[in-house]
Amino acid sequence: MPETFLIEATEELSPGDVFPDIPFPLLKYPLRTYRPDEKAKRAGQQQVFASDGKNKPGDIAHCALNKHTVMLLSHGCEVEKTLANPERRHLLVAPLEAVENPMSQELQERIRQGRQPNRLFIPSNPLLNSEKDWCVDFRRILPVPAKFLLDSKDYRMSAMGEVGQATLAAQLGVYFSGLAIYVQDVECPHCTGVLRLSDFLVASDEDDTDYPS
Repeated sequence: MPETFLIEATEELSPGDVFPDIPFPLLKYPLRTYRPDEKAKRAGQQQVFASDGKNKPGDIAHCALNKHTVMLLSHGCEVEKTLANPERRHLLVAPLEAVENPMSQELQERIRQGRQPNRLFIPSNPLLNSEKDWCVDFRRILPVPAKFLLDSKDYRMSAMGEVGQATLAAQLGVYFSGLAIYVQDVECPHCTGVLRLSDFLVASDEDDTDYPS
């Protein structure tokens, strides 16, 4: 794997940054919720009670909560907009998972060969403080409040270099669309010149209407 796949965290946040210890909830079906006790609330207490199954706005979801090492997936334009209004924004992350048992040997091999669309393979790297191979689990992509990541900016474990970011974009394309996006340079079949496919990327510069100021 090229050295530019994983690199030291840079000053700017960017897709592929790895954060440790980010709160990561896991909802289970059927959904259980809790509801604040309004009488207790008015009395200055914070009691809650289980709802009757008829969920209402403002109910509190019951879920398992763990802290995970996660990778930032939101594209660069979205990250830049977030910095201007972090209190109201969310960013997409997905957890890192060790490529080892209890995964089947067949699954581990597919991940390492890049043939498992819902996992991005990350070979062992000293920046991740482990000799294990890792993968990013796209099945568990989750929006988290941006402040969790911004407040952990100084503790990032790594970032992705040019090769890593291109690989991440390509794997996400396969996962969501089933279409492979080739990011390496190719030879033109007509003139034998080299085509840099990165020259054809289109920047996302649309107006920010999701979170008006």
